Formats: sequence, structure tokens, C-alpha cells
Amino acid sequence: RDGAGVDFERLQLSIESIEHAGGGLKGGASGAFLFPSQDGQLVVKTLSSEEAAALRKLAPSFARHFHDQPASYINRFLGQFSMYLYGRTIHFVVLRSAFHLHGDVSPAVRYDLKGSWVNRTGKPGQSVLKDNDLRRDGLRRVRASLDDCEKIPIKLPAAQYAKLIARLEADTAFLRDLNLMDYSLLLGVFDSPPPAAAISGQPKGAEETVLQHGGGVMLLGVIDVLQAWTCEKVGERCLKTYVKGDKPQGISAAPAGEYQQRFMSFVAEVFAPDESPASARTRLLEAGKELLPGNLRSLLEIRPPTRGPER
Repeated sequence: RDGAGVDFERLQLSIESIEHAGGGLKGGASGAFLFPSQDGQLVVKTLSSEEAAALRKLAPSFARHFHDQPASYINRFLGQFSMYLYGRTIHFVVLRSAFHLHGDVSPAVRYDLKGSWVNRTGKPGQSVLKDNDLRRDGLRRVRASLDDCEKIPIKLPAAQYAKLIARLEADTAFLRDLNLMDYSLLLGVFDSPPPAAAISGQPKGAEETVLQHGGGVMLLGVIDVLQAWTCEKVGERCLKTYVKGDKPQGISAAPAGEYQQRFMSFVAEVFAPDESPASARTRLLEAGKELLPGNLRSLLEIRPPTRGPER
């Protein structure tokens, strides 16, 4: 919590707001339930007993990773709890929302991306689009409309693209080394950037996780990171391959190393550096300014005065 800039009092206020935020949302194929806080800062998610045990075991490793990578895209664990209810123990975790910088403003469109393609198409009525929707239609600006879509790859400024790839490489390599797979890249498309005040109180590097694009912004988060490559997942892959006839390359269940490679290959398919002449010229100017002494660099920011009307 300290590393994420969240004190206990703020955490408590967000958790209390869940009472007024409506019922839980079912979280995909896992069967977990999600309870978003009213202020958009937190999400409470139920865990299986296996996930709860994994988080307790791996918590020190995650803490070290977040310390070493303060701008990590993996959404932060802020607390793990359990309660005994109706004769069973229910485990749940409090997570920082991947879209917390935008507070209670919901994205116009959101995508859950894994890099696989078997059963990776959003269903009618679902609020989340998936890999095949992005591949087929491009990036949507409005959930229900195909009128304003941008085909992939989505062009980003070269420096922004390099940081995105480096951070996701670090995050996914960390998850691979822990034998974790089946995580997703949650991508939200917003019409406007988050308030400056929301970014100023965040750890160093948080502002660089906001991807400026097309007059709006995209916010990203790596979510659902507690699934290990287990015998159960091996069985799932075999069932889909040999019984259903699905191609193994397109099945989400895959060994951690293979999963990471496919995930990053898909990220490189979705995003690309902007190599247009205008972008290259901007990069050269910025690089040139950095080589100048501070006093000369400041002169480049001074614009000539506007000429008045001729007499």
C-alpha cells in the first residue's frame, strides 16, 4: 500500500463506498466476482483457495517487483482477507483499479487481451471486448459503434512505445519466472486525459503509463496474475486440443514461457512506434535540445514576439 501511495484511511473509505456501488460483477470464465468501489479506485475480487494460497506465498516477490518497477502495469494488491459465511470460507483481495487515475469515470471502451484467439471474441451484451474484436475491427472509440475504428497497429510516439514494451517485458518476465500465466492486458479507451491532480499524488513514473492517443488516452493494466501452469491447466489444454480440435497455439492455457512470448508478440501486433517524418523530426529536436546547456535550451522555448500592425 505504501508503494502505491494508498494509506489505510483512504483504503477504508474506498471499501466502504462499495456498499453503495451496486452488486458484484462476474469476472469471466474464472467465476470470480468483482465489486468496484464507487470512487473508481479499488476493486474487491473473490479468490479461489488456490489463488489465495498463491498470493500469500508470492506476496514478497510481488512487493520486490513493485519496488524495483514503480511504473509496473501489474495492478497492485492492497490487502488479502477471508471470511466464514454460510458454512464456507470466502477469500477475497482488494486491488487497485487499473483505471484508478480516472476515478469514477468509466472507459468508453475496454478490452481484455491475452494474445490467444480460441474463444476470444466478446459476446453481445458484454461490456468487455476481446482479442478477436480488436484484430477484426480495430480499436473502437465507442463500444456500440464501428464508425470510428483505428486498425492495428496503433501508432505511438517512439519513446512512449519503447517504455511500454520495456515495462511489459519486465512485468511478463517476472510472471514467467513465477510460473504464472493466463493473465490479461486490460485496455481502457477514454475521451479525455485523467486530471493532473490524480497523477501528481502517484509514485514516480505513473504519468508515463497514460498513453496519449488521438485526442484521448488509453490506460492499461496487467490483471488476473495468480494463475499458475498446473496439471489442471495441462488437462484443459489437452481437452481443447484433442477433443475439441482447437489449435494449441490459439488456446489461452499454455506454459508460462510460451504464454509470455505469445502475449508480447500480440502486444507488438497491437502497438507500433510512429515512424512518420513529423514524429522523427520531433524526436530529433528533443534529442538536440537535451545536448544543449540549460541556458541555450531555454532560449529555444522562447517564441519571437508577434508583430503589431504596420503603420
